[in-house]
Amino acid sequence: QKLVPALPTLENLANVLVSTCSMEKAFLFDVASKLYISTDSTPVDMQSYELCSDMIDVVLDVSGIYGVKPAPQRGHEGDGGSDDGKEIKETDGEE
Repeated sequence: QKLVPALPTLENLANVLVSTCSMEKAFLFDVASKLYISTDSTPVDMQSYELCSDMIDVVLDVSGIYGVKPAPQRGHEGDGGSDDGKEIKETDGEE
C-alpha cells in the first residue's frame, strides 16, 4: 500500500531542487508530526533528519512568540461584505 501515491514525482522534484541549488539534502516534512513525507534519492542521514526536526521545533517556538495574530474580522451587519484582507501591525510592546 502506498501512502503517498505521488512519491516518485516528489522524489524527482527534490532531486532537481538539490542539484539546482547545490544542496546536500532535501526533505518534505509534515510539520505537525515531524515525519518526512519525501526526500531526494540520496540515503537519509539520521543526523540530518534530527537537525531538521530540531529546526522545526525552533521555528514553531519562535513563530509562537513573534507570530502574527489574525486581524479581527471587520464589517457591519447588513453591509453585504467583510474585509478579508490580512493586516500586520507593528507595536512598541504596549497594548
